[in-house]
Amino acid sequence: MGAANTETTNVTTERAAMPLSLSWLAVLALLTAVAPLSIDVYLPTFAAIAVEFHNTASAIQLTLTTFMVGLSAGQLVIGPLRGPLCLDDQQRPRLPLCFGA
Repeated sequence: MGAANTETTNVTTERAAMPLSLSWLAVLALLTAVAPLSIDVYLPTFAAIAVEFHNTASAIQLTLTTFMVGLSAGQLVIGPLRGPLCLDDQQRPRLPLCFGA
């Protein structure tokens, strides 16, 4: 049981020692900002979209609902798959991001 604790400590120390590069931080920030930015661009155009497609405002609001459901479904699917998709600790964050993009 002591050997398992030593291995866990070593893995934790290795992860803590890996610095977060500025480029990696920029990629994560951009991926995090995509959904809020797309909603901010989309909301003001609801009236124009309803007129252009000869539809009601409530029908256009369903497209936003669908967008939000799609975002949450993507997180629910990719989240649990994160472990099996990754080969080692170095590739853990990268592979789900590649599949999501």
